[in-house]
This record gives sequence, C-alpha cells and structure tokens, in this order.
Amino acid sequence: MYAIVLFPLLVLVLSLVYVVGNVEDLRSKIRADLDMAALTATQALDPTALASGAPPRLLPDEAAQLARQYLAQNLAGLGSVLAESLQTQPRRPTWPSRTAAPIPSRARSWPRRP
Repeated sequence: MYAIVLFPLLVLVLSLVYVVGNVEDLRSKIRADLDMAALTATQALDPTALASGAPPRLLPDEAAQLARQYLAQNLAGLGSVLAESLQTQPRRPTWPSRTAAPIPSRARSWPRRP
C-alpha cells in the first residue's frame, strides 16, 4: 500500500533533483564564461600608459568590445542548449522490436550431462 503512494513521490523528487542539477550546471557554465570574458577584456591595456611607466589602465571601448565578442562566441552554444531543453518533449522509452531474429535452439538448450 505504501509503495503505491511513495513510488510516484520518489520519482517526482528524483526528477526535481535532476532539473535543479541541470539548472545549476548551466548557471555555473554561464558564470565561468562571464569570468573568462572579464579576463579577456583585460587584454585591452593602454600601451602608451605601459610605455611611460604609468600604472596599467584599460581602454574601455576596446575592453567592452573584446568581452562582448568573447561572450557572443561562447554563449552561443549554451543558447542552443537552453532552446533545446525548452522545446524537447519527454522521450518515450524505446523497446526492442519483436521482429528480431529468434535465438537458435542450440543456444537455448541447457548443456546435457554425460
């Protein structure tokens, strides 16, 4: 009796854990890409400031362009993952077809004792 009630509840909890895990995985990938975009933007250092011995400073327009370019290239793949996850229907299990070749009679028989 309890199994009839608890099994669907267990399946529901497991599916919720799966979905939350996927969301957290995507969130961590997006966060990593944002961090890498910020690091990529640091390549836009002002060469004249470096040559004169002044503290390093960024060229803001070039840094923003580099960060946007990095994000455009790397988040495009995640966008397709998000779009697919929203559009896909739950898959039905596929069962082997019944038209498969039968097992030969020799393979089904038990070994005979001498």
